[in-house]
Amino acid sequence: MSILKLARPEIVAMKPYSSARKEGPASGVLLNANESPWPLLDTGDQALALNRYPEPQPGELLAALANLYSLPEDHVLITRGSDEGIDLLTRVIPADNILFASEMVGAVRGIDPETGHNYDDTKRYIEAASVSPEQRRQIYEGNARRVFPRLDTALKAKGK
Repeated sequence: MSILKLARPEIVAMKPYSSARKEGPASGVLLNANESPWPLLDTGDQALALNRYPEPQPGELLAALANLYSLPEDHVLITRGSDEGIDLLTRVIPADNILFASEMVGAVRGIDPETGHNYDDTKRYIEAASVSPEQRRQIYEGNARRVFPRLDTALKAKGK
């Protein structure tokens, strides 16, 4: 199934963003893309690309992940952290098409000293998403009960 069948129609109809780096010359500095014409470090190999934005979908990494998980490359999306991925997911895919599961908090030991949150606390990103309380309930529980009817039956038998 194509992800486009899951996405909101107005999102599918949008013209994709194309960065200055994609549309501009293959090399050189693109000041209109906020790239610095000067390297940030002037010693050795470290000076090579620190004045450029990283590639949004790095080809080698994309290919390696697709190969690792036996997926077509267009089924893999690389984001900068789970918060970015979850935010994008809740903005593009209707809540009825999202299942949320997280590791038990504490499975990855450690607390981020900058935020005070456990490193593996991804539930907070759903809590911060721009979705209604009903949509949040669907993401956390309703969709899982629909997709896994035996789970729904077992929970109902326990009065939940």
